[in-house]
Amino acid sequence: RVSTRRHDTLGNWFEFEGASWARGGAPGTWTTGAKELPCDARLMASVLSEEALAPNATWEGRVFKLDRAPLRVEALSLFSLGLDCLAGATPPRARASTSHEVLALLLQLGTGGGAYVVARSAAWGRLLGWRSLRALSGAPETASLEVVAALASSCQWAQFESESDWFNHVVIDVGLVCLRPDGTVAVLALTDTD
Repeated sequence: RVSTRRHDTLGNWFEFEGASWARGGAPGTWTTGAKELPCDARLMASVLSEEALAPNATWEGRVFKLDRAPLRVEALSLFSLGLDCLAGATPPRARASTSHEVLALLLQLGTGGGAYVVARSAAWGRLLGWRSLRALSGAPETASLEVVAALASSCQWAQFESESDWFNHVVIDVGLVCLRPDGTVAVLALTDTD
């Protein structure tokens, strides 16, 4: 039984059963060497990193250079990256996603606030969503929205979820993986609780 939580169009959480998190073979088994690169985790987590609006939020943002890139990003073993958000957990469930789906999720998080639903203005929320997308896709800080959108579209995206204790399993649990054209992988995990 697979239970998956996602936003509806109003930003509310809903749950549906039988989600296909394991499409196209066994996900999460493909391994390779990886070197961690420096990154700005707070910038990646822009959508949930404001303490005043999401005081109980936790995030992990990391970037790795892979020795070899997988054909499908959802096949990558996230365990092999040594992520804090997956420590001591059973293997996470992952599914392929698109840059449009990821941006929609980031925009919802950016405008909706944290677990206490202290909403931000739509304009500020959009800025936070685009900042997170820019950092995940590896675009330069000065990149225009068009450049960020084009680069994000050229990346492979996956969403993952885990029963790890790192995630609060209360309100907001998000896992994103971005395989960039240059062979680097960015991972962002977000969680919040009331």
